[in-house]
Amino acid sequence: MAKKTLLVIDLQNDYFPGGKFPLWKAEETLTQVEKAVRQANDRGIPVILVQHTVNPGNSGALFFEKGTGGVEIHQRILAVAKGAPVIVKEKADAFLGTNLDETLAGFQTSELLVCGMMTQNCVTHTALSRAAEKYAVTVLADCCTTVDEMIHKIALSALSSRVRLSGWEEALAESDGEKIRTEWVSVSRQRSLPGFSIRKAAVEDVPLVLRFILELAEYEGLAHEVEATEDLLRETLFGNRSSAEVVFACHEGIPVGFALYFQNFSTFQGRPGIYLEDLYVKPAWRGKGYGTALLAFLAKLTVNRNGGRLEWGVLTWNTPAREYYVSIGAKPQERFLLNRVEGQELKRLAERLPEDAWLSAPGRSS
Repeated sequence: MAKKTLLVIDLQNDYFPGGKFPLWKAEETLTQVEKAVRQANDRGIPVILVQHTVNPGNSGALFFEKGTGGVEIHQRILAVAKGAPVIVKEKADAFLGTNLDETLAGFQTSELLVCGMMTQNCVTHTALSRAAEKYAVTVLADCCTTVDEMIHKIALSALSSRVRLSGWEEALAESDGEKIRTEWVSVSRQRSLPGFSIRKAAVEDVPLVLRFILELAEYEGLAHEVEATEDLLRETLFGNRSSAEVVFACHEGIPVGFALYFQNFSTFQGRPGIYLEDLYVKPAWRGKGYGTALLAFLAKLTVNRNGGRLEWGVLTWNTPAREYYVSIGAKPQERFLLNRVEGQELKRLAERLPEDAWLSAPGRSS
């Protein structure tokens, strides 16, 4: 089971109003970090504070000078993180020239949760440090900030291709697995899959969902067809009219695969079902039963929702996948041929609807 440690980077006075280099939404970020630290305290997750210092003689030093009030860690963080070790650094990468790695080893850390200032600099350099590669790194996107909103978002977007992004509440969830909602089925206790679990995606996971979609498209040779964006997925998956659902296959709490699905309906059965649009497991985690577990989860979910069937498509050239699906009881529907209308053809077909036929009142007949 992953042992988490929360790393709080550079919550120092110079970054706040009245300091030498106040950041965008510094106070709001401070409040979020306070909540994260309290949650870590409540769940026995170690907290490490990082303090950036510079030598006054350094001509490039505009703030964080030793001996000044601006270099001090904000009192509100010190108050909630009482007794937390403080790592003093002089570089953006908190691992360089410090004993951070040894401190993490002392906590038996395997999962590192990173937050603080600044998103594009110290947070990024630490999260992507070569020394951090041994850890499962998650950046708490709602507990970071920098000089302005645009740079903050650009930095998070860049980070999302290398490490997981999450909100503090989810990332600091109890380490024995998420509290699954009543309708959700956990298969994390299967004896044959130690360390495996399934969790529902949250809005903070949108960058990760898109990353999995792109990886799957690359595998299928269809990357050039991907039009999805983070903003579009955020609206379609988590907006007021969400169209689909996503779950992650996780190892020790770290997502290594995903399934995206939505409800369909059978008129013959008179019942709903589930259509699996995408299922993907990273190559390094294949052959361990994770894909089968995702399918089993969806089968159980279909049953729980009084559904009649679980369906999905498979590319005609993917013989190994087709043979595998048959081996678990799936029946290829050779009597049906999938039809698709999209792009300009979709628009042209829509234009053929008579104007006076639009949304006629129900219950009326000629």
